[in-house]
Amino acid sequence: MLKLVLAVVICAVASPGLAQTVFCLDRQSGQVDQAASQAFADMQDRMDPQLAQAMSGTWYSETSSPQTGQVSRLQISYGANGNLTYQNQVCDSSGACNNYQGQGAWAAMQTGNGAFTGISMISDQGRNQECTGFSGQFLDQNTIQSGAGGILRRVQ
Repeated sequence: MLKLVLAVVICAVASPGLAQTVFCLDRQSGQVDQAASQAFADMQDRMDPQLAQAMSGTWYSETSSPQTGQVSRLQISYGANGNLTYQNQVCDSSGACNNYQGQGAWAAMQTGNGAFTGISMISDQGRNQECTGFSGQFLDQNTIQSGAGGILRRVQ
């Protein structure tokens, strides 16, 4: 569920200086994924400063899974410099919860009408510099709908 929620919400930006330091690792082999690393660098090069400013801040999303009875409460912070951090609390139907956190980098570009596409690199308890694509659209300056339909609201 954590992986699904992160794929749904993660969004957009990085500074040109960060381009040399960000690389993606293949989850299976642990080796550098050259194609994903190049895609991340290309996305950084095409980054729009207005999108970076719009994404900068802390966002919250709550997702329920009726099939499993789980609830995920995700808080993700995007820095205008391309850094990101997240905390996710996943609770089951009995009320037992697990807490997860991680950090990484992000880059994105606008695709028109408030929509964007990007790549995030995440390191946490289960992933080491894993890169994932994402998309979304601003509904207003404090609300994003992810490409998968989830809603994020700015909390800071």
